[in-house]
Amino acid sequence: MLYIQGFMSLLGFLTIIPLPQKYLAQSPAKGFWGVILVGLILSALIITPQWLLSPWLERPFIAILAVLLGILLTGGLHDDGFADICDAAFGAHEPQARRTILKDSRIGVFGVLGLVILLLSEYYIWLGLNDHNAITYMIAFITLPRIMLIMAFYMLPMQPSGLANAVGTITRGQYIAALLLFLLVGTILLSWWILVIIALYAIILVLWALFIQRKFGAGNGDAIGFLYKMTAITTGVFLLHLL
Repeated sequence: MLYIQGFMSLLGFLTIIPLPQKYLAQSPAKGFWGVILVGLILSALIITPQWLLSPWLERPFIAILAVLLGILLTGGLHDDGFADICDAAFGAHEPQARRTILKDSRIGVFGVLGLVILLLSEYYIWLGLNDHNAITYMIAFITLPRIMLIMAFYMLPMQPSGLANAVGTITRGQYIAALLLFLLVGTILLSWWILVIIALYAIILVLWALFIQRKFGAGNGDAIGFLYKMTAITTGVFLLHLL
């Protein structure tokens, strides 16, 4: 029961899905075992409207709808982190100055540029997936990259303050359960191609950890959002090449 409550807390933490206040007041740490399940729920909420509206809307509009739903359902949580990292990483030369930029609620030139490139990339991926009506790949695109949300905590220490630190302690059992769910869902969706995805994710994770450590010294919520978005785009491009 405790882990179900933790999962509900995680769902409320990562999405804007209305939930009872008792779940929102809890730490989501005990629910990270189900981060892949959050992806499956979001898949249903993003793909179903596309399927229902596809007889009346052209593919480009369906792709725009998918991008917008992805932002709205998560409250733009990861998009905001991606833009903040772009601003801080490329807008200053010293780690302390970069950390100061991360705390600034305003978005700068590099953040805007990064966000535009990100949204155009997502649009291109959704357009390609819809052109082939690749429902299985759509689910994989939304779901599988979310494993990085828990792996980031394993790879890199987090800054002592901020959203990532507020998550709490994630146990080894949580990591193992999340990885098993990732492998199960990934195998069902992609068959043996999941092995290639695992290799890609391992490379991305190591490069991300080196990049964040060099630029900022430690991770935070923005860095995790940046990691998730980079992984999602890589996943999407790879899936398009499989079509």
